[in-house]
Amino acid sequence: MLLRKLLSRKGDCMKIFFFRLLFLLFLALFQLSFFDILFPFLGTPIIILVAVVIWVLVEGFFPSLRMIVPLALLFELFSSETIGALSLYAVLLAYATSFFSKRVVIDSQGFGLFGYALFAALGAWGYRFFETLFFHQASPLLVFSFGNLFWILFLGIVFFFFLHFLIQRFEKSIDRSEQNNMRNIR
Repeated sequence: MLLRKLLSRKGDCMKIFFFRLLFLLFLALFQLSFFDILFPFLGTPIIILVAVVIWVLVEGFFPSLRMIVPLALLFELFSSETIGALSLYAVLLAYATSFFSKRVVIDSQGFGLFGYALFAALGAWGYRFFETLFFHQASPLLVFSFGNLFWILFLGIVFFFFLHFLIQRFEKSIDRSEQNNMRNIR
């Protein structure tokens, strides 16, 4: 009887793994097939980097790494990005978000969420700077152009609120599913 419960829990863990994988694939493909098609001049994976900030706010630094690193690697594999550049920047941005959220007392709900949205948008713009500085991928004029900065900030803030709702609901449903699995074992 106990073995059957443990095996069913293993199956549930696989379901949770596949739900997480499908969600990561959705984000990466949304960035590539929708966002990069409409705004190719930005050259920044805004959806991916905004999701990094949100996961750190929702889950914390270390638990969020299980989603951040695979998301960045999936995006790099599907796109023509330099392998490792986005992953490295995503981990650095996650650490900076964790550091910022612990040092600066901003409530992560209501109006305080706008501060984090601005932080996420600036983090997306920072990727262009990071990529130019270390990997020489883009022209410095493109990074520092006012139009590029405006669009990255605007779209980063807009998508922050949409993704915050989506990721928060996703993580709550996964947590609920894991709690139900633990109750079934007892």
